[in-house]
Amino acid sequence: MVLRNRLSKRLSKLISFTLLLCMMVATLSMGASADEPYQGYTYDEWADPVPSQNGYIVSQVISGKDLGIGSFNEPVDIFYTPQKEFYIVDRKNNRIVILNQNFELVRVMDKFYKDGQETTLVEPNGVFVDENGMIYIADSGNSRAFRCDQDGNIQVEFLKPDTEGISEDGLFLPQKLVVDKAGNVYISITGGLRGALMYDKEGNFVSFYGANRVAQTAEVLMDQIWKLILTREQRMAMRRNVSIEIDNLDIDEDGFIFTVTRTTTQVLDRVKKLNPSGINIFDNAQGNEYMFGDYATTARTGDESTLVDIDIGENGIINVLDQNRQRVFQYDRNANLLFTFGGQSNQKGMFTLVSAIESTEDEVIVLDSMKQSITVFKKTLFGSLVHEATELYNRGYYDEAFEPWTEVIKRDGNYVLAYKGLGNAYLGNGDFENAMEMFELAIDRDAYDRAFEGYRTEFLRANFTYIVLGLVLLIVLVKLVPWLIRKYKKSKGKGEGAA
Repeated sequence: MVLRNRLSKRLSKLISFTLLLCMMVATLSMGASADEPYQGYTYDEWADPVPSQNGYIVSQVISGKDLGIGSFNEPVDIFYTPQKEFYIVDRKNNRIVILNQNFELVRVMDKFYKDGQETTLVEPNGVFVDENGMIYIADSGNSRAFRCDQDGNIQVEFLKPDTEGISEDGLFLPQKLVVDKAGNVYISITGGLRGALMYDKEGNFVSFYGANRVAQTAEVLMDQIWKLILTREQRMAMRRNVSIEIDNLDIDEDGFIFTVTRTTTQVLDRVKKLNPSGINIFDNAQGNEYMFGDYATTARTGDESTLVDIDIGENGIINVLDQNRQRVFQYDRNANLLFTFGGQSNQKGMFTLVSAIESTEDEVIVLDSMKQSITVFKKTLFGSLVHEATELYNRGYYDEAFEPWTEVIKRDGNYVLAYKGLGNAYLGNGDFENAMEMFELAIDRDAYDRAFEGYRTEFLRANFTYIVLGLVLLIVLVKLVPWLIRKYKKSKGKGEGAA
């Protein structure tokens, strides 16, 4: 009877939740079409997209003409500095455009000085600014990267090292770069066969760093077999299977370097989080399930996301830019998908060819190299609640995370991660029954099993005495009932004999 009542209660809750869910999905769909040109979504347990409220909405779209500096011409990189300024690489205009935090023009840098002689940029691709205001630029057309001061005086150049693994044609084309707190510079290059190049602060080449691996496809394995039987000349003539070059990189406040690779032929090493030794923490080869990009659509169509940039924001928030679908995918520090926004269109808040992404505390900024524009997305109240709840939970503050997760569900009963968050909060506090209910709503089987194990252990511990007494009683009954039956039959037989 108790079990039946519990099941009835859960079924009633599930039906109520389903009806509420349907109403909220309809409301969200109407709201999204009225306010934004895109519909946010996350994924369920089966990797199917589930509509959700938008965590970001378009704040403004800025062009070079709006800034009074003429049109941008292929803006390809943007960096938000510790001094709260934005540095934008305007590639074909051979200049760096600097804006303040309100996106107002500060100045344009298009002249630099080396040993007192004026020099200019030639199709630059990347920029980075350190805590001291030193500017690092990947000056691709001049086959160099360099560090300069705020007046454009070049202090150190980072040139092609005398080593193998640069590119098969010998060109040296720096693309993007980051700098760690020790002053070491990490540069991704075109044709970088062995990863990013690491230099010390004096411009000396140190080593390669964070090379991507080649997935062991049938083609790669066949080439390896042929190499065992071919002559040296024949092997040299074969197409080399080398690691795929790193396209972009960023560094977080703890010194971890994140890289992104635009490959559509393998999942391995598309997004990496590298420790100082260059070991990937997001390593799918170890049986993990770190997924980035639009894997739900990919699973149905085979059309992979093309990831071209990565940004690590406040509290470890990861923003990844998909150039195939012109969309932003945002994750927490543990690679749980939080929000998606953007898409392919000429509408405001949509893109034609995304090239770079950056973030501040409350904004995400995206460059479109074809529209020649800067799009600024502002975090919504819903986005703030999700970020607050996620960060509290990730830091182990389960009780404190309970309230914002509850508020998230009030605003969007469709947000699956909130149920997982509440389930984990209950689980962390030893409330296994409520944890089971939340994980059931989130359709998270593994987490439900963990909660059930805890519930079972707690039940056995609390009812141990009654269970033992019940077993003793059962044993007694098993022994007693046959004896009583035999005794009854025996007495009945005697009675019949006497008659």
